[in-house]
Amino acid sequence: MTYLSKLYARRLPSSGPRSKVSLRRKATSISLLWPLLRDGQDPEELAARVAYHLHRTNNRTTALTRAGITTDRSYASDLVQGRSGLSESDVKFLADRLALPVSDLVRPLTEQENEAWSFYRISGRNRLAVWERARAAWRKHGLSDSSAAKAIGLSRAALSNIFTGENLPVMRHDQASKLGDALGSAEFAQQLLAGLEETTPPR
Repeated sequence: MTYLSKLYARRLPSSGPRSKVSLRRKATSISLLWPLLRDGQDPEELAARVAYHLHRTNNRTTALTRAGITTDRSYASDLVQGRSGLSESDVKFLADRLALPVSDLVRPLTEQENEAWSFYRISGRNRLAVWERARAAWRKHGLSDSSAAKAIGLSRAALSNIFTGENLPVMRHDQASKLGDALGSAEFAQQLLAGLEETTPPR
């Protein structure tokens, strides 16, 4: 097996010594640009967990290329989308390059993280259906579109663009939870996904 440390080294510029690039970033809760893993991939696989934690620590494609892991963005993209198999040595190489403890890239997700990630994976593959369900719910409860937008954290124009087809972002768990709070429903996020599955999104 060819390790990342050897595979990617061949794609690095040959001039000058390779120095460790310290790009440690403030860890934040996942908000956008999560990895939507391929159908059938186990979120608990090493590559999937590493992809999640790369996003959580704000180390995405550009950060990986800047850290000298690869000069080819497609390789970095594969890593942050969980599409590349990884060994423990690979993870150690990544952590070293990103100046992160290995534990930051491999730890199991918390219950709250798992819930939010599962929501995102299903919502991401049923984008319009989830937004339409949400709109039907807030209107049924007498909430105006403007009030719903404020609760979710979007501008009224951004919310309108979702339903006109100009922009169709993934509804996130935190957005669904905020809307649920406005509607007085603690189970709103789960109800939005009832009957929906993680299927391949239409092209």
